[in-house]
Amino acid sequence: MTPVGFELTVAELLERMGFANVVRVGGSGDRAVDVIAEKRDEFGRVLKYAVQCKRYNTRTPVGSEQMQVFCAMMTRVHGYDRGIYVTTSYFTTEALEIAKKLGVNPVDGKLLGELLTKYGLSKLVTP
Repeated sequence: MTPVGFELTVAELLERMGFANVVRVGGSGDRAVDVIAEKRDEFGRVLKYAVQCKRYNTRTPVGSEQMQVFCAMMTRVHGYDRGIYVTTSYFTTEALEIAKKLGVNPVDGKLLGELLTKYGLSKLVTP
């Protein structure tokens, strides 16, 4: 699967999960955001989500520096409320700590596979 195909699959997954106004914005100059989306929280407030998609092999983790860049771009440059970082690989402990502190939902390869199956998209992704 191409990087663009991966981003489009993640966008479709978010739509099936109930996110609204899902748009793929990735590509050259995307400033660390590949997909944008919105979802109402439990109080009815519309939250804006920035999504980063990394199609890595299973031996290449998303590290602290990558998570820091995404978090900074998500809030300071794009002004989004929350983030979702999706990878076909896994996250280092440091990256997970940063994500937790800064409102980013990390989706590793295992969880991604489960979500794709649950929402009927498992045939679209090959590891």
